Amino acid sequence: MLFIAKDTVLVRRPEYVNGLSLMWAGPFGGVLSPPPTTLFPKKLFLPCDACGISLEDCMDHVYACHPCNYMVHETCIYIPRIIRITRHPHRLSFTSSLSPGDFSCGVCRKTVDINYGQYSCTKGCHYAIHSKCATREDVWDSIDLEGVPEEPIEDEDIEPFVKIDENTIRHFSHDHHMKLHNNGTNGDHESMFCDACIFPIVPLDCFFSCMQCEFVLHEARACLPRKKYHPLHKHPLVLLPSPSEFYVFPPDFCVEGMFKCKECDQLGCGFVYECTDEDCVFELDVRCASINDPLVHECHRRDHPLFINMTKGECMRCKSIYNSSFFLECVKCNTFLCLTCTNVPCVTHYKHDSHPLTLCFGEEDARNLEYWCEICESKVDPKMWFYTCESCMITLHVTFLLGETMYLKSLHTVENYNDVEEEIVISRNCGSSRPDCNHCARRCVDALVFKCSGRYFCTLSCMNATRTGKAED
Repeated sequence: MLFIAKDTVLVRRPEYVNGLSLMWAGPFGGVLSPPPTTLFPKKLFLPCDACGISLEDCMDHVYACHPCNYMVHETCIYIPRIIRITRHPHRLSFTSSLSPGDFSCGVCRKTVDINYGQYSCTKGCHYAIHSKCATREDVWDSIDLEGVPEEPIEDEDIEPFVKIDENTIRHFSHDHHMKLHNNGTNGDHESMFCDACIFPIVPLDCFFSCMQCEFVLHEARACLPRKKYHPLHKHPLVLLPSPSEFYVFPPDFCVEGMFKCKECDQLGCGFVYECTDEDCVFELDVRCASINDPLVHECHRRDHPLFINMTKGECMRCKSIYNSSFFLECVKCNTFLCLTCTNVPCVTHYKHDSHPLTLCFGEEDARNLEYWCEICESKVDPKMWFYTCESCMITLHVTFLLGETMYLKSLHTVENYNDVEEEIVISRNCGSSRPDCNHCARRCVDALVFKCSGRYFCTLSCMNATRTGKAED
């Protein structure tokens, strides 16, 4: 019988060193359990052997194993042995030390001390994570995989389309065959928008178009995986051609075929990645899902990649910390870029210009520069992001060209299921005259307008306010 004194616990210490399993040997060759650890009465200015963080934290107790000279936080006692996170393709195991080398944490990007506990790849990849970072609530799914058989990787890969011939596919999201077009060989691009990301098809794009209807996909979007592990969410995600649930526009405006991305906070009508966990409601648009970690963005130095670090700060473009839920961080210069600004296309198209427009990320010396927007005819701040055509020397505000609701699909109809079923038609605001909003009585100046019950609205907020009888401020 084993007696354990008060304030004594059995700690699951890491018994793996450089891949070797260590056992506690008994006096006659048997295998014993590790000796128990006891509550240590004082705080110490020493690192915890499980996480490497100082033991002086007054909010956490310290337990010590005197025969092993092993000291840990109370919260580190029951740390899981084997886990999997969406930031790495393989399982991770908790180890007490790593082989010599330089490691940066896969979550916070700070240096990993190889002398203390951390997680490393079970397949031998040069990858390590601080134990505290790996077990964060927004990183780990709280499942200890010790003793759980690993699923074969091939069982998780589902092809997004069937290849009919060299230039023809049958995509899972569409009933008809689609043909590949290289470098703008399909003529009219002005009214062509990808049904997955809602970005326009510009003359240099490769894309698939339906052979029987107007369904269009960028080649890159057609190849999106149907199941995806992404660092923006702790559970696996599955790709759907439309959201499975209604979007509830506050206070109670229920719309089908529309969703709000959890990370960039933008409304969308395109493809969506949804969480596979039945107890988790999470929707991610394909633009955010396609962001690489790390990302080399043209607005920042190429030797300063941006990371998804679960941190936030003032965005280098919009100067806001509220424009999206997640940010990319440059750990070298401590600057941030919100996901909304990250997704602004670097190349787009303007209907009155035959050339592609490129995104300019602001001029360093703007003292003698003066630009005017081709659409709103007001000044363009040369220090801010704007679109320009180098051939025609025109400039345009990003917002006026793309619109405030740039990810809602024009010529698209969504259903409103409140008291009665109504159709909401989203159309491009490109006529010779701009309609007046039925609610605020102002001109609809955005790139899109919303039509419901024969009335025009400049925003969904105005349309919802009319339904609820709310007066314009």
